[in-house]
Amino acid sequence: MANRRVSSRTRKVATKMAAALTSTDNRTQAAIARLEALENDNGALKVVDLNDDEEASLDEEDDLGELLLNKHLLSNIDTRSRNNKKQQANVYRHRRRLE
Repeated sequence: MANRRVSSRTRKVATKMAAALTSTDNRTQAAIARLEALENDNGALKVVDLNDDEEASLDEEDDLGELLLNKHLLSNIDTRSRNNKKQQANVYRHRRRLE
């Protein structure tokens, strides 16, 4: 079996947090709580349908600006969801290491 490399980087952790993370149960619980918080962050986003013809009128500059803003927000949602997937994968790997 290959030797596992250990990081030489020291992690800065608050003293109360360090005391709370001494047991593996607490560490697992904290990892699960972080994962749930990430999942809950996605629920608050509002998705706007850009192909809705009822409200699509480009007669005024405000409508065009709003359309561009909505498109920008949708691209941010895509980026955030990609980042959240990466972070969830990291938490999953961390969970498997703790088991």
